[in-house]
Amino acid sequence: KKKQGKKEALLRKFDKDGDGKLSEQERAAARELKSKRRGEEGRGGKLRGRILRRFDKDGDHKLGDAERESLQKFLDSKHRSDRKRRVR
Repeated sequence: KKKQGKKEALLRKFDKDGDGKLSEQERAAARELKSKRRGEEGRGGKLRGRILRRFDKDGDHKLGDAERESLQKFLDSKHRSDRKRRVR
């Protein structure tokens, strides 16, 4: 049932000519969207996507040196503030 629901959702979204099947062009559009999402949420799930949205300033779906440094500073400051709260 779950697979059937996904298939129906794909057809609703990408079957532009309404023939009940995905043409090669329609499948390509579905694959492109999937790969974009995977770039944001794959391999690390939602956390990776959130990190990229916040720190990937050039939009290449990777963290360069300056972007990693910015992330590290954020994590360090967050860690310090969490530690301060626990000590009190």
